[in-house]
Amino acid sequence: MDLRSIGQLLVRTAFEFDRMTTRGVTREAAAESLRGAGLGLSESVIKALRSLNVASRGLVVRQLRVKELAPGMVLDQDLVSSKGIRLVPSGQEVTRSLIVRLTSIADGVGVAEPFRVRVLA
Repeated sequence: MDLRSIGQLLVRTAFEFDRMTTRGVTREAAAESLRGAGLGLSESVIKALRSLNVASRGLVVRQLRVKELAPGMVLDQDLVSSKGIRLVPSGQEVTRSLIVRLTSIADGVGVAEPFRVRVLA
């Protein structure tokens, strides 16, 4: 494996690890998930991930309505329609496209509001 490929693998690994831990996954569980992802990570990389001191970003849980959503928030519960149909699973990061879809759904069948999200304090 050349240096460029190694660098790409490490950047991808760091990104995925950060994404998982930001969503509340423990560093141990995130490392195990990456081990099983078929990326070919060495045991030394897995060990390093487990030993990282992940700084708390000060996430707080808030109750919001669809019109208050912003990109980067993370759903802290399954988002369901007013009839109880699961629309988006807990742990999903909010994106602009998700907000557009949810706004359309809220205007149609409805979304059970308020719902919990995690946001940076």
